[in-house]
Amino acid sequence: MIQVYAATNRDFTQNGDMTLINCTSCELDVTLNSTNAITLVHPIDKEGRWKYLEKECVLKVPAPNIQDQLYIVKDVMQTEDEITVTGVPLFLGTKRVLVDVRPTDANGQQALDKILEGTQFKGHSDITARYTSHLIRRQLLDAIMSDDDNSFMSRIGGELFIDNFDIYVNDRIGIDTGYRFEYNKDITSIEDNSNTSKVLTRVMPLAYGGRTIPEGFVDSPLIGAYKEIYEDVVAFDNYKLVSDFGEDEEYGENDLVFNTEDQLYAALRKAVKQLYDDGLDKPTMSITFNITTLEHMEEFKGFENLLNVGLGDRVQLHYDPLNIDVTSRITAYTYDCLKEEYSSLTVGDIVGGFVEIATSTNEKLNNILNKNGTVAGSSINGTINALNTQFKAQRDVAEKQHVRAILFEDLDPESPTFGAMSLGTMGFEIASERTEDGRGWKWSTFGTGQGFVADQIVAGVLSAVMIQNTSGTFQMDLSRDNGMIFRNNNQDAIKIKGNNIYMYDWKGNNGIVGAIQSVVESNNKIVAGVAFTHKPHGYNAISYESATNSSNAHSYITFDKYNVRATEDSPHPITIYEHVDFYGARAYFGEHCIQRTINGELGIWDSDGNYLMYFNKSKDYAGFSGDVRVNGSLSVSGTKNCVQQTDNYGVRSFYAVEDAENYLTDRSSQIFDVEIDSKGRFIRRIDLDPVFMECVNTDIDYTVEIIKQGWGDFRILEQTRDHFIVESDCCDFTFKYVVTAKRRGFEQERLRKMEEDNEVSR
Repeated sequence: MIQVYAATNRDFTQNGDMTLINCTSCELDVTLNSTNAITLVHPIDKEGRWKYLEKECVLKVPAPNIQDQLYIVKDVMQTEDEITVTGVPLFLGTKRVLVDVRPTDANGQQALDKILEGTQFKGHSDITARYTSHLIRRQLLDAIMSDDDNSFMSRIGGELFIDNFDIYVNDRIGIDTGYRFEYNKDITSIEDNSNTSKVLTRVMPLAYGGRTIPEGFVDSPLIGAYKEIYEDVVAFDNYKLVSDFGEDEEYGENDLVFNTEDQLYAALRKAVKQLYDDGLDKPTMSITFNITTLEHMEEFKGFENLLNVGLGDRVQLHYDPLNIDVTSRITAYTYDCLKEEYSSLTVGDIVGGFVEIATSTNEKLNNILNKNGTVAGSSINGTINALNTQFKAQRDVAEKQHVRAILFEDLDPESPTFGAMSLGTMGFEIASERTEDGRGWKWSTFGTGQGFVADQIVAGVLSAVMIQNTSGTFQMDLSRDNGMIFRNNNQDAIKIKGNNIYMYDWKGNNGIVGAIQSVVESNNKIVAGVAFTHKPHGYNAISYESATNSSNAHSYITFDKYNVRATEDSPHPITIYEHVDFYGARAYFGEHCIQRTINGELGIWDSDGNYLMYFNKSKDYAGFSGDVRVNGSLSVSGTKNCVQQTDNYGVRSFYAVEDAENYLTDRSSQIFDVEIDSKGRFIRRIDLDPVFMECVNTDIDYTVEIIKQGWGDFRILEQTRDHFIVESDCCDFTFKYVVTAKRRGFEQERLRKMEEDNEVSR
């Protein structure tokens, strides 16, 4: 059943606005890390159901092996008889800009959480590689899957799988199904796309300076398997001799430098051999199966198993015309949403799409050719993973029983299960290599009645009580519940219990002195982390080994809450013993931070990213972006300047006028005139500004300067603590004034002697 949700309806938990029951066709085309699209065709029906098919509407359709999927319609094409719409998953149709998102040293899950934060989508990833990127003004989809070096999938890889609002980017999607399918020679529904265009079977390695090996070429072991020789030159420009460098010339980061030509030649031969081992001499392949054609053929009884596979799943295929034995992956499919079955499946190469999938040499078809030149194809392009189904895939296995043993063999060196095992009363023997003459196996004794001996053990569950070295000086004791104790010379050294790693005072009797712990704090929300904890009788330190005595260590920093070290040089809980460099980083203090800039300045920033203060050593000055307040005295050995921007002369400095005593001045900008009083005098009373009066002490005599603005003479008729009166000899006298008074609280300051300024030692 296919449902349509109108562009204005985004409640997908309910039924859609219309159910489509007369669709002509509806198919999903999906390719791993590439295409994911729907194409639906509907007739122009008289009921008008077709009218709901418009741009930005959402289709809910059946999909293989997962819940119904939501596709948003992006294109609509209408004819007289029918309407055709195409769409993509909701996630691929989203338009969202990441303004400033910075995943830092994040694994796949953490990075997706950061990128998808605030969206309706939830990310899932099992990628352990670390990802750091600055995603500034980037489209959400580009940030995850573009070809840009900064994107998630370009940087750390992965394969994309979309399940509505759940977005998976895992190392590899799909499962190992164990399915095996047989096809006979007359099948016309299989499209074979093998590719030998990049195959090389004879390589001339070329080092820096045009040097190559004396014999010229290195041949592939498979050179005789092809009808012709595929020959080319491969450059190794970073392979160099010491003589290629001048006396003062430094080696490049990627340079491989050799002292002699013989060493260089040997390295070139080895490099070409590695290219062959990685698949340079082997073709890539892709096979597409037309399910619709095959499903009704009698010889394909059991083909229905293919309906249970999904994108990325591994299957086993045998195809007689090419003599292919393939363990490969489902890399693309076409799914009929009306019939709810596959129309076609493609196994083989993964093609580029959202991200350019750079097929490295070790992703190429491994061991695809048998010794007789036929294709064996145990895997295709990085899909070797048959551990869960290896016994289903075994062939050419001989069981030979002798008096003392049972022998299991897979004699085909091209088989993924190539090897042998012998069982008998004398013990177990295993082998993965034949002798040089090819007549027998290189056996290794794995186990006897006395125990097991092996260079390497691969196991699911290994149960033990005690593991120790041959001398017994080092032990791992598993006898305790929920934990393990490591002992050094029979003295407890480390204990692992639950989520904690405990450290012992293994040279004394103080028991556990500290631990590495998994902790959970509850502060409005559950927060998990890792803690380095010490006991009251212990301390923590980050240290380095002495260059002169490997048994001695020196501390970078110590954490000693209880001062158990009792040293005079570190009386505080946290002590840093070395210089600290925040190069390329910021030190945060609450909402502010200190940062060294690219201009060599040391700045203090506010929470909005604005400078509050900065220091420039090269220019020998400090700057402040806002007001500066000094609670004490400000002493300046240079000048005190007012900086003024001019229109024609740049920024100019004005210098402060200094005095032997501490005064404040109030200067009038208004021009005052005089008035005739009752006595016929030409006078003007000026009351001191009350704010100014509270800043100065007018009980001490203060100075009044009169600045004449008109004709006549004048005198100060009266001067009190709160006003003064000016008298003139003419009626049109005008003036301005300047009042200078002692600053309150600093009345006695006069030419105070300063202490000598000594340089502060570092």
